[in-house]
Amino acid sequence: VSFFQHAAFAVVGASSDTTKFGNKVLKCYQHRGFPVVPINKKTPEIEGLSCVESLTVLSENLPSGVTNAKDIGVSIITPPGITPHVIKEGYELGYRSFFLQPGSYTQGIDFDNHCKNLGDDITIIKSCVLVDLDCGQFH
Repeated sequence: VSFFQHAAFAVVGASSDTTKFGNKVLKCYQHRGFPVVPINKKTPEIEGLSCVESLTVLSENLPSGVTNAKDIGVSIITPPGITPHVIKEGYELGYRSFFLQPGSYTQGIDFDNHCKNLGDDITIIKSCVLVDLDCGQFH
């Protein structure tokens, strides 16, 4: 299954600041008509969508049409020091597909080993949603 064929998407690190990639990625999903949930602890709403505080909260209140966490693709736009914790939390909750935006991870063996050690059924994509979905207007 391609990442963009999930039933819904979560944007961890969604932002109300239109200059930040957490906002641009969220708008790209909206523009493409994908069901998307912004994950942000401090903001109640972004781009007209209600925010959820964490992947844990999202897993307890799955979006309409989603039967389990595996059906959700998780885009991560967080600082590199936070990203491994987000992936670990998500994996433990049943999420299996993670899309890491540039700047959200460190290059190197330690990071890759961390992800591989979680399980063989994890998918980690290191790319740019805006490029892959041809949302250049949001750059």
